[in-house]
Amino acid sequence: MKRFEYKYGIDQVELDKVLNIIRLHPAGFKKAFPNRRINNIYLDTSSLNYFYQNIDGVPRRTKYRYRWYGDDITSDLLVRLEAKHKENELGWKDHIGLTIHDIESKEKLEKHFLKTQWSHARLSASIYNWYERYYFISADGLFRLTLDYNQHFGKAYYGSDFVKTLHNIPKLVLEVKFDSIHSERSDEITQGLPFIRTKNSKYSDGVVAIMG
Repeated sequence: MKRFEYKYGIDQVELDKVLNIIRLHPAGFKKAFPNRRINNIYLDTSSLNYFYQNIDGVPRRTKYRYRWYGDDITSDLLVRLEAKHKENELGWKDHIGLTIHDIESKEKLEKHFLKTQWSHARLSASIYNWYERYYFISADGLFRLTLDYNQHFGKAYYGSDFVKTLHNIPKLVLEVKFDSIHSERSDEITQGLPFIRTKNSKYSDGVVAIMG
């Protein structure tokens, strides 16, 4: 199902303060899932077309990333190739499952991508990032919040390394997520969040941090 994603890029506010705001929200948000580390390798063209689409605010676009969870990289670690489609603030995903073995080198990643239904995009690995995430759900189960912190960015396939962290960005990213059928109630949630809604892209932040 398509869902709305409202984003808030939060600078110069302590993590504990944002967590307290969430806990006191009238919608009764509770922790829905243990915190975990999220890892991504983003794909783009050699001219960074997807980066510039985001910067220019193209309303309908797709981004591609290989995603896995956790701190450890083992040979049987499960990975997903995700195509995340976006139309303004409405989003949906398609995905393909694989293992970390399928992308342990840049050549393997590109070979895997060429076998997918998205091969026409002619993409290759752009940057790597990881961050940690809190998960919350409202008392009625209709609205979810995620809070991302401890963001790190680097290069995929950096010399002999599979992935390498080079930069840390202290910004927090809060997202409100809900199915499109509940959009009429979204004001009840956003009014309880004293932050300014922003257009935020971790991929764009990473490109700027790494490539300037």
